[in-house]
Amino acid sequence: MILQFRSSARQRHPLKFGKYKGKTLTEIAEGDKGYLSWMLSNMESLDEDMRYSIQRVIA
Repeated sequence: MILQFRSSARQRHPLKFGKYKGKTLTEIAEGDKGYLSWMLSNMESLDEDMRYSIQRVIA
């Protein structure tokens, strides 16, 4: 339940880093789901909440 709340909050807040700095996960998914998949595969430093949020938004 808490993870779902955090996920929805992350989907609405802009990224603070990377190619899409200033964009929300939802905005990125609408235009470039491949980038989010790349993040999951290549960014080992992503925390569990961010990984869950990305997986939800690209599903």
